[in-house]
Amino acid sequence: MRILAAVCCALLLSSCAMLGGGSKKSTATTQYSPIVPVVASPAGRSSPRQLVVDVTFVDPALNNLRIAVRPTGHELEVYKDVRWANTPSEMLTTHLLETFERMNAFRTVTRSGAGLAPDLRLGLEIRQFESVYSSGGVPSATIVVVAKLIDSGAEREIQSREFTASVPSSDVSVPSVVDAFASAMSRIDADIAAWTVATAH
Repeated sequence: MRILAAVCCALLLSSCAMLGGGSKKSTATTQYSPIVPVVASPAGRSSPRQLVVDVTFVDPALNNLRIAVRPTGHELEVYKDVRWANTPSEMLTTHLLETFERMNAFRTVTRSGAGLAPDLRLGLEIRQFESVYSSGGVPSATIVVVAKLIDSGAEREIQSREFTASVPSSDVSVPSVVDAFASAMSRIDADIAAWTVATAH
């Protein structure tokens, strides 16, 4: 009976460990919060209209704190023991708002949910936010976003466009990959902001 009880206890502990209920000590996790350079020139003249930036779609596999890496075409994995400090959608939106503010292109620019009744809405579909390996063996920070500028009053799409930024990392280390992501975010947000201003005006 003692042997049977010991076996049952061992099986129970094993099941708890598989479900995340075990007492196994977790490894240390490093958080990364990229410092993204704001690259924007003044819009020339400020529009009296109000703009809201809204992330309308992002793959749940990408929009979390894990740093996604694609070692081959069909495989999507994550870097071990590292995290983003914020989700990709939050990082992109925050930096895009900073870019618009630097340009002084609209009377007001804010994110969705701020209680503003906007004249224009910029919808963002984040299609890719991954470290992608190529045949050269060094990953590139790859971001793909589809932007849709919508006239809120008329409830019609003015124009849409796909934006891509792919910046090679200097090596395979995670800090270098994070630097590449910072450059890719800076580039893609500058392109989206410039396009939005030109289309809205």
